[in-house]
Amino acid sequence: MKTSDEIRNEFLKFWTSSPRNAKIIPNVSLVPNNDPTLLFVNSGMFPLVPYLAGQPHPLGKRLCNVQRCLRTNDIEDVGDYNHLTFFEMIGNWSLGAFSKTEQILWKMELYVEKFGLDPQRIFASVWGGDDNIPRDDEAIDAWIKAFKKYGIEAKFSEDITNVPQQGESSQNWQFRIFPYGKKDNWWQRGPEVNGELGGPCSEIFYDMQTVLNDTGEKLHINDDSGRYLEIGNSVFMEYRFEDGKWKPMEQKNIDYGGGLDRIVATVQNKRSVYETDLFIDYINAIENISGHKYDHNEEQK
Repeated sequence: MKTSDEIRNEFLKFWTSSPRNAKIIPNVSLVPNNDPTLLFVNSGMFPLVPYLAGQPHPLGKRLCNVQRCLRTNDIEDVGDYNHLTFFEMIGNWSLGAFSKTEQILWKMELYVEKFGLDPQRIFASVWGGDDNIPRDDEAIDAWIKAFKKYGIEAKFSEDITNVPQQGESSQNWQFRIFPYGKKDNWWQRGPEVNGELGGPCSEIFYDMQTVLNDTGEKLHINDDSGRYLEIGNSVFMEYRFEDGKWKPMEQKNIDYGGGLDRIVATVQNKRSVYETDLFIDYINAIENISGHKYDHNEEQK
């Protein structure tokens, strides 16, 4: 079983090796020193906004790092199995250096061959399109190729509930790629004002095999049931908002981010991020001091 340190190092080694050849950029302070609109750094891409907009980066067009982040927008969810206020985000960027197809193929290789995840438990979401920007068929085709490398004939389905339901296994499941709209699979940093950057997303999910929150509704990979865990998101930052509409940029960027804690949970086959080696020593110490055992029962939190 890989430790969190090994996973962190495996990520950096993967992206800095050939043919990716990314350069590692430093982790920046949690308190931004150049943007009064943000109280804390909440993602690895935050320091890279000028370069995503076209300014040359001193280390080149292929970058990666592990960035400490702090988020409070979902603080009410902290304490469940996968939400944290403070966490590390692994990230890689292409500043017009390689295609989304290469990114998706490499991402699958990283998760399966380096992290050791079961490809039969992997699912993906893509941008489903709207009146202005079409469905991301390139991402769909790339995911089909990525799955095929591992012997899986993955199919795209417009029906997002076409996933394994309660009691069903993801082994040999055909439909693995699903479309979502602006709420889930479109990224932009802020309001739609001139100069704002944005683009479609493609997220990767892992089947955790059990439902934690049974709502009585049919499952889909981006629901709140807990069965499917989002473990990475690639933003294809290809658009800039100008004159009231999103327009294609000359530089086609890629911004990938993945929560290290969630990835460690999947690799270590833990149902909760708090059961991983990132937290378990602290929990064991609290158990010894308090005389109470750690419990995931929601009603006891």
